[in-house]
Amino acid sequence: LFRRRIVIQELFNREFIDAVMQEWCKTMISLPAGLRQAYEMGLVSSAQMVRFLSVFSRPTHTRSFSRALPGWLSRGLVGRTLADPSFPHKMAFEFLATFASSVWWEMNIRKERFEQEWDLAVVNALTASCCNLVVLGLLAPCRSYGSTSRFDFQNAIEKLPNNIFEKSYPLREFDLQKRISAFLYKAAELSLVGVVAGSIQGGMSKALSARKDGRGYR
Repeated sequence: LFRRRIVIQELFNREFIDAVMQEWCKTMISLPAGLRQAYEMGLVSSAQMVRFLSVFSRPTHTRSFSRALPGWLSRGLVGRTLADPSFPHKMAFEFLATFASSVWWEMNIRKERFEQEWDLAVVNALTASCCNLVVLGLLAPCRSYGSTSRFDFQNAIEKLPNNIFEKSYPLREFDLQKRISAFLYKAAELSLVGVVAGSIQGGMSKALSARKDGRGYR
Protein backbone atom coordinates (compact mmCIF):
# COMPACT_ATOMS: atom_id res chain seq x y z
CA LEU A 1 0.00 0.00 0.00
CA PHE A 2 2.85 2.40 0.79
CA ARG A 3 5.40 1.52 -1.85
CA ARG A 4 5.82 3.07 -5.24
CA ARG A 5 4.03 1.20 -8.00
CA ILE A 6 6.18 -0.02 -10.87
CA VAL A 7 4.61 0.93 -14.20
CA ILE A 8 5.12 -1.74 -16.86
CA GLN A 9 5.26 -0.50 -20.42
CA GLU A 10 2.36 -1.52 -22.67
CA LEU A 11 3.92 -3.67 -25.42
CA PHE A 12 1.58 -4.98 -28.11
CA ASN A 13 4.20 -6.96 -30.00
CA ARG A 14 2.98 -10.52 -30.56
CA GLU A 15 6.38 -11.97 -29.68
CA PHE A 16 6.31 -10.49 -26.18
CA ILE A 17 2.78 -11.72 -25.57
CA ASP A 18 3.67 -15.23 -26.80
CA ALA A 19 6.63 -15.22 -24.43
CA VAL A 20 4.30 -14.40 -21.53
CA MET A 21 1.95 -17.20 -22.57
CA GLN A 22 4.82 -19.69 -22.74
CA GLU A 23 6.09 -18.60 -19.34
CA TRP A 24 2.69 -19.38 -17.82
CA CYS A 25 2.33 -22.60 -19.87
CA LYS A 26 -0.85 -21.31 -21.49
CA THR A 27 -2.19 -21.41 -25.02
CA MET A 28 -4.64 -19.23 -26.91
CA ILE A 29 -7.40 -21.85 -26.45
CA SER A 30 -7.22 -21.49 -22.66
CA LEU A 31 -8.14 -17.78 -22.80
CA PRO A 32 -11.74 -16.50 -22.44
CA ALA A 33 -13.56 -15.77 -25.68
CA GLY A 34 -13.33 -11.97 -25.49
CA LEU A 35 -9.67 -11.95 -24.48
CA ARG A 36 -8.83 -14.57 -27.10
CA GLN A 37 -10.39 -12.43 -29.83
CA ALA A 38 -8.43 -9.40 -28.63
CA TYR A 39 -5.27 -11.52 -28.54
CA GLU A 40 -5.77 -12.57 -32.17
CA MET A 41 -6.37 -8.93 -33.21
CA GLY A 42 -3.27 -7.70 -31.38
CA LEU A 43 -5.21 -5.51 -28.95
CA VAL A 44 -3.82 -7.01 -25.74
CA SER A 45 -0.47 -5.89 -24.37
CA SER A 46 2.04 -8.08 -22.57
CA ALA A 47 1.38 -6.17 -19.32
CA GLN A 48 -2.36 -6.86 -19.54
CA MET A 49 -1.71 -10.53 -20.22
CA VAL A 50 0.52 -10.73 -17.15
CA ARG A 51 -2.21 -9.10 -15.05
CA PHE A 52 -4.82 -11.54 -16.27
CA LEU A 53 -2.71 -14.67 -15.86
CA SER A 54 -1.38 -13.67 -12.45
CA VAL A 55 -4.92 -13.29 -11.09
CA PHE A 56 -7.14 -15.67 -13.06
CA SER A 57 -4.77 -18.54 -13.92
CA ARG A 58 -4.01 -19.68 -10.39
CA PRO A 59 -6.19 -20.38 -7.32
CA THR A 60 -6.75 -16.88 -5.97
CA HIS A 61 -9.71 -15.45 -4.08
CA THR A 62 -10.44 -13.13 -6.99
CA ARG A 63 -10.69 -16.04 -9.42
CA SER A 64 -12.99 -17.98 -7.08
CA PHE A 65 -15.17 -14.93 -6.61
CA SER A 66 -15.35 -14.20 -10.35
CA ARG A 67 -16.39 -17.79 -11.13
CA ALA A 68 -19.23 -17.55 -8.61
CA LEU A 69 -20.63 -14.43 -10.29
CA PRO A 70 -23.00 -14.37 -13.29
CA GLY A 71 -21.37 -14.09 -16.70
CA TRP A 72 -21.82 -10.35 -17.23
CA LEU A 73 -20.56 -9.54 -13.72
CA SER A 74 -17.59 -11.85 -14.13
CA ARG A 75 -16.62 -10.18 -17.43
CA GLY A 76 -16.90 -6.79 -15.74
CA LEU A 77 -14.60 -7.90 -12.93
CA VAL A 78 -12.03 -9.26 -15.39
CA GLY A 79 -12.12 -6.07 -17.48
CA ARG A 80 -11.67 -3.84 -14.46
CA THR A 81 -8.86 -5.99 -13.09
CA LEU A 82 -7.04 -5.72 -16.42
CA ALA A 83 -7.33 -1.94 -16.26
CA ASP A 84 -6.40 -1.76 -12.55
CA PRO A 85 -4.82 -4.83 -10.89
CA SER A 86 -5.66 -3.46 -7.44
CA PHE A 87 -9.39 -3.21 -8.20
CA PRO A 88 -10.43 -6.35 -6.19
CA HIS A 89 -8.46 -5.14 -3.18
CA LYS A 90 -10.02 -1.69 -3.46
CA MET A 91 -13.49 -3.26 -3.52
CA ALA A 92 -12.78 -5.30 -0.38
CA PHE A 93 -11.27 -2.32 1.44
CA GLU A 94 -14.13 -0.01 0.47
CA PHE A 95 -16.74 -2.51 1.68
CA LEU A 96 -15.06 -3.11 5.05
CA ALA A 97 -14.32 0.58 5.63
CA THR A 98 -17.84 1.71 4.69
CA PHE A 99 -19.53 -0.99 6.76
CA ALA A 100 -17.39 -0.33 9.84
CA SER A 101 -17.81 3.45 9.66
CA SER A 102 -21.56 3.10 9.08
CA VAL A 103 -21.97 0.84 12.13
CA TRP A 104 -19.91 3.27 14.20
CA TRP A 105 -22.12 6.14 13.04
CA GLU A 106 -25.28 4.20 13.87
CA MET A 107 -23.95 3.46 17.35
CA ASN A 108 -23.28 7.15 17.98
CA ILE A 109 -26.69 8.20 16.67
CA ARG A 110 -28.82 5.55 18.38
CA LYS A 111 -26.70 5.25 21.57
CA GLU A 112 -28.71 3.31 24.20
CA ARG A 113 -31.28 2.30 21.55
CA PHE A 114 -28.64 0.48 19.46
CA GLU A 115 -29.20 -2.89 21.16
CA GLN A 116 -32.90 -2.73 20.36
CA GLU A 117 -32.50 -1.33 16.85
CA TRP A 118 -29.38 -3.21 15.75
CA ASP A 119 -31.22 -4.78 12.80
CA LEU A 120 -32.16 -1.36 11.42
CA ALA A 121 -28.56 -0.25 11.86
CA VAL A 122 -27.30 -3.28 9.95
CA VAL A 123 -29.72 -2.59 7.09
CA ASN A 124 -28.48 1.00 6.84
CA ALA A 125 -24.83 -0.09 6.98
CA LEU A 126 -25.29 -2.79 4.32
CA THR A 127 -27.16 -0.37 2.06
CA ALA A 128 -24.38 2.20 2.30
CA SER A 129 -21.71 -0.45 1.71
CA CYS A 130 -23.45 -1.95 -1.32
CA CYS A 131 -24.11 1.49 -2.83
CA ASN A 132 -20.45 2.36 -2.40
CA LEU A 133 -19.41 -0.84 -4.19
CA VAL A 134 -21.83 -0.18 -7.05
CA VAL A 135 -20.55 3.39 -7.48
CA LEU A 136 -16.95 2.18 -7.41
CA GLY A 137 -17.67 -0.52 -9.98
CA LEU A 138 -19.61 1.76 -12.33
CA LEU A 139 -16.91 4.44 -12.35
CA ALA A 140 -13.81 2.22 -12.37
CA PRO A 141 -11.81 2.05 -15.62
CA CYS A 142 -12.48 -1.10 -17.62
CA ARG A 143 -10.95 -2.88 -20.60
CA SER A 144 -13.52 -4.22 -23.03
CA TYR A 145 -12.65 -5.96 -26.30
CA GLY A 146 -14.86 -6.73 -29.24
CA SER A 147 -18.14 -6.89 -27.34
CA THR A 148 -21.23 -6.46 -29.52
CA SER A 149 -24.88 -6.26 -28.56
CA ARG A 150 -28.11 -6.75 -30.40
CA PHE A 151 -29.23 -3.12 -30.40
CA ASP A 152 -27.35 -0.07 -31.66
CA PHE A 153 -27.93 1.98 -28.51
CA GLN A 154 -26.31 -0.79 -26.42
CA ASN A 155 -23.26 -0.76 -28.68
CA ALA A 156 -23.07 3.02 -28.35
CA ILE A 157 -23.23 2.81 -24.55
CA GLU A 158 -20.53 0.14 -24.41
CA LYS A 159 -18.18 2.41 -26.34
CA LEU A 160 -18.45 5.14 -23.68
CA PRO A 161 -15.82 5.45 -20.93
CA ASN A 162 -16.79 4.57 -17.37
CA ASN A 163 -15.66 8.01 -16.24
CA ILE A 164 -14.68 11.21 -18.01
CA PHE A 165 -11.00 10.80 -17.08
CA GLU A 166 -10.55 7.25 -18.39
CA LYS A 167 -7.64 6.86 -20.79
CA SER A 168 -8.14 5.73 -24.37
CA TYR A 169 -6.77 2.37 -25.46
CA PRO A 170 -6.79 0.30 -28.67
CA LEU A 171 -10.35 -0.26 -29.93
CA ARG A 172 -11.67 2.38 -27.53
CA GLU A 173 -10.88 5.99 -28.41
CA PHE A 174 -12.63 8.46 -26.12
CA ASP A 175 -13.11 11.93 -27.58
CA LEU A 176 -14.77 14.93 -25.92
CA GLN A 177 -18.22 14.05 -27.19
CA LYS A 178 -18.03 10.54 -25.72
CA ARG A 179 -16.79 11.86 -22.39
CA ILE A 180 -19.69 14.33 -22.15
CA SER A 181 -22.14 11.57 -23.09
CA ALA A 182 -20.54 9.32 -20.47
CA PHE A 183 -21.00 12.03 -17.82
CA LEU A 184 -24.72 12.33 -18.57
CA TYR A 185 -25.21 8.57 -18.80
CA LYS A 186 -23.39 7.88 -15.54
CA ALA A 187 -25.36 10.62 -13.79
CA ALA A 188 -28.62 8.94 -14.83
CA GLU A 189 -27.26 5.49 -13.98
CA LEU A 190 -26.12 6.51 -10.50
CA SER A 191 -29.42 8.29 -9.87
CA LEU A 192 -31.24 5.07 -10.70
CA VAL A 193 -28.96 3.18 -8.30
CA GLY A 194 -29.82 5.65 -5.55
CA VAL A 195 -33.55 5.33 -6.18
CA VAL A 196 -33.45 1.52 -6.16
CA ALA A 197 -31.22 1.31 -3.09
CA GLY A 198 -33.33 3.86 -1.21
CA SER A 199 -36.52 1.99 -2.06
CA ILE A 200 -35.10 -1.34 -0.89
CA GLN A 201 -33.71 0.19 2.29
CA GLY A 202 -37.00 1.96 3.03
CA GLY A 203 -39.01 -1.22 2.44
CA MET A 204 -36.77 -3.33 4.68
CA SER A 205 -36.74 -0.71 7.43
CA LYS A 206 -40.52 -0.40 7.29
CA ALA A 207 -40.93 -4.17 7.46
CA LEU A 208 -38.61 -4.44 10.46
CA SER A 209 -40.36 -1.58 12.23
CA ALA A 210 -43.77 -3.14 11.60
CA ARG A 211 -42.47 -6.44 12.95
CA LYS A 212 -41.27 -4.75 16.12
CA ASP A 213 -44.60 -2.93 16.53
CA GLY A 214 -46.42 -6.24 16.12
CA ARG A 215 -44.45 -7.63 19.05
CA GLY A 216 -45.38 -4.68 21.18
CA TYR A 217 -42.09 -2.79 20.83
CA ARG A 218 -42.24 0.92 21.51
